[in-house]
Amino acid sequence: DLAMADRRSLSQKYRPKIFSEIVGQNIVAQSLSNAITRERIAPAYLFQGPRGTGKTSTARIFSMGLSCLAPGDTKPCGICKECTDFLSGNGTNLIEVDASNRKSINRIKNLLENIPPSATSSRYKLFVVDECHMVSSKMWSAFMKFLDEPLPRVVFVFITIDPDNLPRAVISRCQKYVFSKIKDIDIVCRLRRICVKENLDVELAALDLIALNSDGSLRDAETTLDQLSLLGKKITPSLVNDLVGVVSEEKLLDLLEIAISSDTAETVKRSRELMDSGIDPMALMSQLAGLIMDIIAGTYKLADSSANDTAVGGRSLTDGELERLQQALKILSDAEKQIRLSSERSTWFTAALLQLSCGHSSEMNPARSSATECYKSLNDAVAEAGRESSSSRTASHSISAFGVSKKHKVSG
Repeated sequence: DLAMADRRSLSQKYRPKIFSEIVGQNIVAQSLSNAITRERIAPAYLFQGPRGTGKTSTARIFSMGLSCLAPGDTKPCGICKECTDFLSGNGTNLIEVDASNRKSINRIKNLLENIPPSATSSRYKLFVVDECHMVSSKMWSAFMKFLDEPLPRVVFVFITIDPDNLPRAVISRCQKYVFSKIKDIDIVCRLRRICVKENLDVELAALDLIALNSDGSLRDAETTLDQLSLLGKKITPSLVNDLVGVVSEEKLLDLLEIAISSDTAETVKRSRELMDSGIDPMALMSQLAGLIMDIIAGTYKLADSSANDTAVGGRSLTDGELERLQQALKILSDAEKQIRLSSERSTWFTAALLQLSCGHSSEMNPARSSATECYKSLNDAVAEAGRESSSSRTASHSISAFGVSKKHKVSG
């Protein structure tokens, strides 16, 4: 059993087994734990929230808690016979189905048809329906029969990432629990504990970067750490960047400054280099937007500037600089819609970068026509990029165009 456990993925190996191990969902865990202790169990629950935030794990812990034999207020205990049977896969009170799978849909039908009209057991029966937004209207009608006339000790837990596609009649009959994205600091703490237990050589900055790119999903973060651990190297920020396909902060700052500087040929060349390296245009667009928001919010320190610079030290951005960044953010937001629908994402991403330099003009129109105009100018820019030497370009670029220092990111 121990050998099998060692071969599991990190997300499976360190999956929470009791309420206190659930990460980042304290209110949900406390409420469900109290419901078990006080024996106030609802007939139906709705767990909604982004992927990788603990919805399914919480449903399983809730099920184990309902069958736990331990006295006292801490259920599940994880050590009584019912708990150990559950953890070893021999529990019988939990039935899980995936509504996105046709076979699971048929299984749901059979289960609903075979639920006894009256409970003869003192034990709870828990039905977990994952991806419940995929359930058909006809199937929801079958569920409604049990939600309107709930059976004793029969509990339904519906899990979804898309509650807007659920019938209102179903939502109104459920106790709703919202699972929020997990904070980066909580993800990092979890990853550090895993690294200690797995004896992994890792830099703390690398864990910060993993958390940043997990978008609040602990499962995604654990999966990334698992992949990195298989490389047999010290886990560094550079290694994380290479694996997850993101651009380092320094390169990102360079790209933003070059795009704003009206250097068309260099902008096209840098964009092409990133696309050729396998960077996803949508991910890069998101990174650039995040960087601009960080600068506007002041989470990047302003560099000491010369007498001609308008931004200095810890002083706020000037109105002109702030307007330029806000305009750039709007351009990226508008361009994102184009990129999502386009089969030529790389080209439209480059067009968006060229549009950032167009933002210097007060007559600039950030609507689609501006993007199209920049798009049409790409042929000239590509030709120029082929003629230019890279050695004559990058030395003149400086983030001090809006006073941002590459080397002084504010922590926390």
